Order: sequence, then C-alpha cells, then structure tokens
Amino acid sequence: MSWKDELWGGGNSTWRNEQAPTCMLDGVPVLLHLRRRVLGRKFLYLWMRNVHGGVFPSVARAWYCSKLQRMAFLHWRLVCRRLRMEWKLGMRTECQYRNHLYGVAWNSWQSFMRTPSGSAEWLFMSLAHAERHQLQRAWTTWRLYIDRRKEKLAMHLRALTFRWNTCLKYDINRQPPFFLSS
Repeated sequence: MSWKDELWGGGNSTWRNEQAPTCMLDGVPVLLHLRRRVLGRKFLYLWMRNVHGGVFPSVARAWYCSKLQRMAFLHWRLVCRRLRMEWKLGMRTECQYRNHLYGVAWNSWQSFMRTPSGSAEWLFMSLAHAERHQLQRAWTTWRLYIDRRKEKLAMHLRALTFRWNTCLKYDINRQPPFFLSS
C-alpha cells in the first residue's frame, strides 16, 4: 500500500490528487506521520484502559496522590489537636496553680493579720530581714564589679604587652614601659 492510499483511503480522485502534500519527512508526508501518531495514541489508550481495569495510570496516580495528601493532612491535624490539647491543659494547670498560690498567700496574710500580739516584733523582724537582704545584694554586686574591673585590667595589660611585643619586632632599641616590665 502506498502512502497516498494510506493517507486518502485509496482511489484515484482528482480532488485528492490535486492536493498533493507539500511537507515531506523522510519521503513520507507529515500528515501521514501525524495520522499514524494519532492512531497509535488512540490504540495505546485503549490498550492501557483494558490492561489496567478501565482506569488510566494518570487517574490512578492522581487518586493515590490525593489519598496520600489526605492521610498526611489527617496525621497533621491529629498532631496539631494533641499539641493544642496539651497546651490547653498546661495553661489550665498553670492558672489553677497560680490561683492556689494566691489563695495560700491570702490565707496566710489573713492569719497573720488576725494575730494581734507581737505585731511590733514582726515589724522589726521584717525590717531587719529586709536590711540584711539589701546589704547582701549590695555586697554581691560590689564583688561582681570588682571582679569584672580586675578582668578588664588584666585584658588591657595583655593587649598592651601584645602591642608592645609586636612593635618591638621593628624597633629593637625601645625600652618597655614600667607597667609592662616584669
């Protein structure tokens, strides 16, 4: 069978002979190549539908992806729900514990205020405790300040000795200053 018969279905019609193909690919018209590709695709899809049980692989792939996304979303939703519940329980326990502490402090304050005897002693004791606490904080901050000042001075001396030693490489006749001589 020639390509003319394959393309136009046989016969010697003058109308079909007048429309001779102008584009040729490997000696065969391009329209014939296109027709073969269309028919091949048609029978390929028919074969795929018969082999895969009436479902195209692209449809099966899309269904699988949607199921996978649904499962991932369900898992994510469960995790978020669990985290939210844990957060809510944590917030509830914190609020309840805070209210409990407020109640304990209120009850102890009421019991303190109900005892009339020795209120002056309690006042003096609390003032002495406050003074001791304030003095302790002042001493600790003063110690920290002194330690930091010593560290800064040591770092400054190290930097000066390093600078002096690097400058000494270039000028041998210079004498070190009094605070660097050891």
